[in-house]
Amino acid sequence: MANFQNFRSALGGFNRQDVVNYIEYMNQKHRNEVEQLNNQLRAAKEEIAALKSAIPHEDGLSGDTELEAYRRAERAERKAKERAAQIYNQANDALVDVTTKVEAISGEVCALADQMTAKLESSKQELQAAVASMQAIRPEEE
Repeated sequence: MANFQNFRSALGGFNRQDVVNYIEYMNQKHRNEVEQLNNQLRAAKEEIAALKSAIPHEDGLSGDTELEAYRRAERAERKAKERAAQIYNQANDALVDVTTKVEAISGEVCALADQMTAKLESSKQELQAAVASMQAIRPEEE
C-alpha cells in the first residue's frame, strides 16, 4: 500500500502522477469494500433462505414445535435484515468518504490547472512582448 499522506510538489502544485495514483488507489479500495459487503449481504440472504426452507410446514409436528421453529426463523431473518442494513450503511459511508476525498482532490487539481493556465498565458504574453522588443531594435537591412 502506497503512502498518500503527502503528495510530492511539482511546478505549480502537486505531482500529477501522485494524484492519479491516489485516486486509483481510493477507487480500488472502494471497489474492494463494496465487493466484501456484497459478499456478506449475499451470505446473509442465503442464510435467510436456508432458515426459511428449514421451517416445517404441516408435516405432523406439534403446534408448539412448529411455532418455535417459526420464531427461530423470524429471529434469524430479523438478524439478517439488521446485518444487511448495517452492511448497506457501511458501504454508503465508504462511498461518501471516497466521494468527498475525490471531490477535494478534483478541486485542488482544477485550481492547479487554472494556475498553470494563467502562468502559461502570462509567459506567452511576456514572450510576445520580448519578440516585439527584439523586432523594434532590429537593425534595418539595406
